[in-house]
Amino acid sequence: MFHLSYIFERFPTFTQTFCVREVLELERLGVRPIIFSIQDTRGEDIRNFPPHLIERVHFLPPEEKLHDEVRRLVDERRLPQSVVLTLRFWGERPDKNRVYEAAWIGHRMRELDARVRHAHAHFAGVGARTCWWLRKFFGHSFSFTAHANDIFCQPEPQTPEFPALFRDASLVTTVSDYTACHLREQFPGAAPRVRRVYNSLDLAPFMAARAGADRGRSAGVSLRRKAMMISLPPAHCCATAA
Repeated sequence: MFHLSYIFERFPTFTQTFCVREVLELERLGVRPIIFSIQDTRGEDIRNFPPHLIERVHFLPPEEKLHDEVRRLVDERRLPQSVVLTLRFWGERPDKNRVYEAAWIGHRMRELDARVRHAHAHFAGVGARTCWWLRKFFGHSFSFTAHANDIFCQPEPQTPEFPALFRDASLVTTVSDYTACHLREQFPGAAPRVRRVYNSLDLAPFMAARAGADRGRSAGVSLRRKAMMISLPPAHCCATAA
């Protein structure tokens, strides 16, 4: 049994270890997420996550194959009519890939566990917009975590427009009191649903490494000794002073 889905633009990836920690902590607490990644990260060389984690990620197909698979599902009448009409009358609006991604993920979620009715994304960007379409097509609720550049940098033209994410999300979490206040002021209608949740660290590995380190040979000790030598007066000055 699964409890919710996570929709990432890229997962797992070395530059977003906080996402890995969050998923692992949820699982430690007994929460089982279905994990989707829009981009395939299996070719990345640098890894900092348990090997078993990547084996459970559902990676979306590359763009062309994704479009073909969604069109096939449309032809087989296995997707909601809202998907069909949205694709048919899209016109010149930007961000059409989010529609294909939401259609593919929604269908896959029904295959894996139809009881899952909520999706969460990190960043108010690609993943959150895909969640928005998932809500429109399949009736799922969604939430997302807002971070920094995704809320302070002016977004490119997108569909849905940026304010719609905050209007329709059931919960918006963000990583500091400052960003929480900023979002409540910018989107007052969503203010009751904005919550601050820190990105935390498990300090146990750092404490274990520190306890096992040779403190006499650490870089910090060498730098401190060098600083002390620089600050001491020359030997002949000390002798003169004596």
